[in-house]
Amino acid sequence: MIGQTLNARYTVTARLGKGAMGTVYRATDSQTNQDVAIKVIARDLALHPEMVERFRREGEALQQLRHPNIVGFIEAFQYDEQYVIVMEYVGGGSLYSLIKQG
Repeated sequence: MIGQTLNARYTVTARLGKGAMGTVYRATDSQTNQDVAIKVIARDLALHPEMVERFRREGEALQQLRHPNIVGFIEAFQYDEQYVIVMEYVGGGSLYSLIKQG
């Protein structure tokens, strides 16, 4: 996925991590020239309608939330049979690493 441009806008530059629902990548938004985080549902989960619905609900919930401690929602779309959520990129490491540090 690194090097690909999604939705004619987001060029994927690095993999940030992987979780239960999918993989998160760093990308550059060609419209704003800012970095964003892109969460892509895992391919095996994309085969299950109930998991796709859960992923979509996650995007809808994020879209409705506005709080300084929650990443901002940018957009959600389908790309190459993959479901994608684009969010504000926040540097500084993973939440897991920060919790381990205390």
